Amino acid sequence: MLIKTDALLYLYRDKAYAQIQLDKYTDAVVTLDEGLASYPTDAMLWNNKGYALERLGKTQDALMSYDKSVSFDRNYTTAHINRGNVLSQMGRYTEAVAAYNQANATDPFNSAATQGLEAAKKGEAESTRTMTILTVIILIAIIGIVVWYVKFRKPAEPAPEAKKKKSKKK
Repeated sequence: MLIKTDALLYLYRDKAYAQIQLDKYTDAVVTLDEGLASYPTDAMLWNNKGYALERLGKTQDALMSYDKSVSFDRNYTTAHINRGNVLSQMGRYTEAVAAYNQANATDPFNSAATQGLEAAKKGEAESTRTMTILTVIILIAIIGIVVWYVKFRKPAEPAPEAKKKKSKKK
């Protein structure tokens, strides 16, 4: 009867949420895995698992959980925001911008999505600027090496046979 009424699902969700609130992220992951064994397509369980994994420092695993969550519910704003947060942490700003844009599409007035989008765009701009600076530095270094090589390299010594021929002609 618990499975038919989804009471068990809510039990897993609530227990995991309480564990997350108590900073017991490892316990929350265990609870969420148990819940996902019975409800493998529940977007909230996947989102909460991602959040607990993110807090444990397992950002790649968290991202996979958030991806699962949004694959089951494309309109789950919190999962899109969490996905954007973890992508920003990973330095993948372009993907984070897309995640925040999706969150804004599902909830246009969500302040967390708007703030995340602004931060991701700023990170994306800084990343682009950094790459441009690095590219210029590398090009300058390459040009410097080429100029040094052309200007300061020793001319090749003539072959020993060429030296003998020159000395005989004198």
